[in-house]
Amino acid sequence: MKKPMTALIEKWGYIDETGNVVISPQFNQATRFTEGLAAVKIEEKWGYIDQTGNVVISLQFDDAKEFAEGLALVRVEAKLGYIDKSGELAIPFQFAEAHNFFQGLAAVHFNRAWVYIDKTGKVALQPPVAAANLGIFSQGLARVWVNPKSGSRC
Repeated sequence: MKKPMTALIEKWGYIDETGNVVISPQFNQATRFTEGLAAVKIEEKWGYIDQTGNVVISLQFDDAKEFAEGLALVRVEAKLGYIDKSGELAIPFQFAEAHNFFQGLAAVHFNRAWVYIDKTGKVALQPPVAAANLGIFSQGLARVWVNPKSGSRC
């Protein structure tokens, strides 16, 4: 009689530049380290670890992105918001879609329109076109995707 095959459990961990395991594989998903922290997922929740593998922001989010300019985009249920590196909510959960901060601005979908917010969460720039999505500013310009089929602001 054959023994049943055990399923491989795939996990993420971290190695250093010499190939040594420094944080053992234990995460269902993991991002790269940015600003000293990495987003990690255990079971169904995301949180953040430091470079020693210690959880520094508890596993409480439904999704989590990398830190950028001191803030990270996180999701609870269907809404997105931003936390700071201490885990405090910096910009409330209110966005349907959002991107990371870059050069002090983040593109967010808010009140049926794409706009740019500053790090306080205030609208800093509203494009004059009904954008279906916005890109980050680079060399003074940002991509704007306009979808003529939609006929309105998102």
